[in-house]
Amino acid sequence: MRRFPFLHENESLFLHLEDSHAPWNNGSYLLGKGEIKVFKEKNGGQCVHPPKKGVRLNINSLSAILFGYKRPMELFEMGYLKGSKLEIELFEKKVPAMQSSFIDFF
Repeated sequence: MRRFPFLHENESLFLHLEDSHAPWNNGSYLLGKGEIKVFKEKNGGQCVHPPKKGVRLNINSLSAILFGYKRPMELFEMGYLKGSKLEIELFEKKVPAMQSSFIDFF
């Protein structure tokens, strides 16, 4: 994610990522001020309540967004992203509009 060209760097946003196949990706990521700060789960620490701020998503949704296949608002409306509408709108602004492509010839 550090190489992704996020927009609106002056506005911060938390992404809470879940990856059931690669647990080392699990954690909270703070996007803003030209950098990404990573906050990993502590060993033995389990929060009973989900985070109150930020966007919660899994690796599938994040991949679809970063590859330009789906937009954050579209995934939010389908129930794949959790968070406030304001945070989803900020995420929408932070992700540049791109056209996805999958090259299947050699």
